[in-house]
Amino acid sequence: MSARRFPCAVPGCGYAATQSAHLVAHARTHSGERPFPCAVPGCGYAATVSGSLVAHARTHSGERPFLCAVPGCGYAAANNYTLVRHTRSHSGERPFLCAVPGCGYAAALARHMRTHAA
Repeated sequence: MSARRFPCAVPGCGYAATQSAHLVAHARTHSGERPFPCAVPGCGYAATVSGSLVAHARTHSGERPFLCAVPGCGYAAANNYTLVRHTRSHSGERPFLCAVPGCGYAAALARHMRTHAA
Protein backbone atom coordinates (compact mmCIF):
# COMPACT_ATOMS: atom_id res chain seq x y z
CA MET A 1 0.00 0.00 0.00
CA SER A 2 1.30 3.45 -0.87
CA ALA A 3 1.91 6.01 1.85
CA ARG A 4 -0.62 8.81 1.95
CA ARG A 5 1.87 11.67 1.68
CA PHE A 6 -0.53 14.42 0.61
CA PRO A 7 -2.79 15.51 3.51
CA CYS A 8 -5.72 17.89 3.10
CA ALA A 9 -5.02 21.34 4.58
CA VAL A 10 -8.63 21.92 5.70
CA PRO A 11 -8.77 21.71 9.52
CA GLY A 12 -10.61 18.61 10.72
CA CYS A 13 -10.87 16.99 7.30
CA GLY A 14 -8.44 14.11 7.80
CA TYR A 15 -8.21 13.19 4.12
CA ALA A 16 -4.79 12.21 2.78
CA ALA A 17 -3.95 11.13 -0.75
CA THR A 18 -1.28 8.93 -2.27
CA GLN A 19 -0.95 11.26 -5.28
CA SER A 20 -1.00 15.05 -5.49
CA ALA A 21 -3.57 14.93 -8.32
CA HIS A 22 -5.99 13.11 -5.99
CA LEU A 23 -5.52 15.83 -3.39
CA VAL A 24 -6.27 18.50 -6.01
CA ALA A 25 -9.52 16.68 -6.92
CA HIS A 26 -10.40 16.25 -3.23
CA ALA A 27 -9.86 19.96 -2.54
CA ARG A 28 -12.74 20.67 -4.93
CA THR A 29 -15.12 19.04 -2.43
CA HIS A 30 -14.30 21.91 -0.09
CA SER A 31 -14.15 24.73 -2.66
CA GLY A 32 -17.12 23.68 -4.77
CA GLU A 33 -15.05 24.14 -7.93
CA ARG A 34 -16.33 22.11 -10.89
CA PRO A 35 -13.99 22.85 -13.78
CA PHE A 36 -15.32 20.27 -16.25
CA PRO A 37 -18.68 21.50 -17.67
CA CYS A 38 -20.96 19.44 -19.91
CA ALA A 39 -20.95 20.70 -23.50
CA VAL A 40 -24.65 19.92 -24.10
CA PRO A 41 -26.59 23.21 -24.27
CA GLY A 42 -28.87 23.69 -21.28
CA CYS A 43 -27.52 20.74 -19.32
CA GLY A 44 -25.78 22.66 -16.55
CA TYR A 45 -23.79 19.68 -15.24
CA ALA A 46 -20.18 20.25 -14.26
CA ALA A 47 -17.77 17.73 -12.75
CA THR A 48 -14.91 17.92 -10.30
CA VAL A 49 -12.84 15.41 -12.32
CA SER A 50 -12.75 14.74 -16.06
CA GLY A 51 -13.65 11.06 -15.62
CA SER A 52 -16.97 12.01 -14.09
CA LEU A 53 -17.72 14.17 -17.13
CA VAL A 54 -17.00 11.22 -19.43
CA ALA A 55 -19.44 9.07 -17.44
CA HIS A 56 -22.03 11.88 -17.42
CA ALA A 57 -21.81 12.21 -21.21
CA ARG A 58 -23.32 8.74 -21.47
CA THR A 59 -26.59 10.11 -20.06
CA HIS A 60 -26.89 12.13 -23.26
CA SER A 61 -25.50 9.57 -25.74
CA GLY A 62 -27.24 6.50 -24.31
CA GLU A 63 -23.98 4.55 -24.52
CA ARG A 64 -23.95 1.50 -22.22
CA PRO A 65 -20.56 -0.16 -22.60
CA PHE A 66 -20.63 -2.31 -19.43
CA LEU A 67 -22.28 -5.64 -20.29
CA CYS A 68 -23.61 -8.29 -17.92
CA ALA A 69 -21.62 -11.52 -18.25
CA VAL A 70 -24.56 -13.80 -17.36
CA PRO A 71 -25.59 -15.69 -20.51
CA GLY A 72 -28.95 -14.55 -21.85
CA CYS A 73 -29.25 -11.55 -19.53
CA GLY A 74 -28.60 -8.77 -22.03
CA TYR A 75 -28.28 -6.04 -19.39
CA ALA A 76 -25.94 -3.17 -20.22
CA ALA A 77 -24.98 -0.27 -17.95
CA ALA A 78 -23.57 3.19 -18.49
CA ASN A 79 -21.03 2.80 -15.67
CA ASN A 80 -19.27 -0.04 -13.90
CA TYR A 81 -20.86 0.54 -10.49
CA THR A 82 -24.36 0.17 -11.93
CA LEU A 83 -23.27 -3.13 -13.47
CA VAL A 84 -21.87 -4.27 -10.10
CA ARG A 85 -25.24 -3.51 -8.45
CA HIS A 86 -27.08 -5.35 -11.24
CA THR A 87 -24.81 -8.39 -10.88
CA ARG A 88 -26.08 -8.80 -7.31
CA SER A 89 -29.51 -9.63 -8.76
CA HIS A 90 -27.91 -12.78 -10.18
CA SER A 91 -25.52 -13.66 -7.35
CA GLY A 92 -27.75 -12.86 -4.37
CA GLU A 93 -24.91 -10.92 -2.74
CA ARG A 94 -26.12 -8.62 0.07
CA PRO A 95 -23.09 -6.68 1.29
CA PHE A 96 -24.94 -4.11 3.44
CA LEU A 97 -25.50 -5.58 6.90
CA CYS A 98 -27.72 -4.18 9.65
CA ALA A 99 -25.67 -3.03 12.65
CA VAL A 100 -28.40 -3.87 15.19
CA PRO A 101 -27.30 -6.99 17.13
CA GLY A 102 -29.49 -9.98 16.31
CA CYS A 103 -31.31 -8.33 13.40
CA GLY A 104 -29.68 -10.28 10.58
CA TYR A 105 -31.05 -8.06 7.79
CA ALA A 106 -28.79 -7.70 4.78
CA ALA A 107 -29.42 -5.64 1.65
CA ALA A 108 -28.09 -5.68 -1.89
CA LEU A 109 -28.38 -1.88 -2.15
CA ALA A 110 -27.30 0.79 0.34
CA ARG A 111 -30.61 2.64 -0.10
CA HIS A 112 -32.49 -0.45 1.08
CA MET A 113 -30.40 -0.47 4.26
CA ARG A 114 -31.15 3.23 4.83
CA THR A 115 -34.88 2.48 4.51
CA HIS A 116 -34.56 -0.49 6.86
CA ALA A 117 -32.71 1.61 9.46
CA ALA A 118 -35.18 4.50 9.32
